[in-house]
Amino acid sequence: MTNDLESQADLQAVLGQVLEAACLENDVCERAMLALAFCDLLSPRLDHDQRSAVKAAREFWTFQRSEARDSWLKAYSSKLDSQGRLDTVDRIVWSALTAPDGLSSYMGEFLVGLAFEAGLSRSAVLQALSSSVPGFGDAWKHRTHGTF
Repeated sequence: MTNDLESQADLQAVLGQVLEAACLENDVCERAMLALAFCDLLSPRLDHDQRSAVKAAREFWTFQRSEARDSWLKAYSSKLDSQGRLDTVDRIVWSALTAPDGLSSYMGEFLVGLAFEAGLSRSAVLQALSSSVPGFGDAWKHRTHGTF
């Protein structure tokens, strides 16, 4: 358990440094793309509604249009209102749908925490971060070789 917490803390520390340097706190698309990367890794566990919401989010962020996104935003808002809280996987899907803020170091660390809470492995989280966050892969390599 301690090793898992240390791994998560290491990932979040490097991610925080990369995001602070990248100034992506106003880039809502980058935040959504990281959430979508986690959704892709969770795909086997997503139910039909979650997969449909992820598809709508991807269409919106890729093509800047999706009629379905608004209906999924309403559905998740209604679910949040009625339940008071979304489960971990639903929070990742919600993060892919919404556009309240960009990819700040806080938001990146929050999404990584959700990914671990949802059961993703360290290597899966590393894969998502390396493919979705500009500069993360290089920063992680330098960090693991003691030059970060």
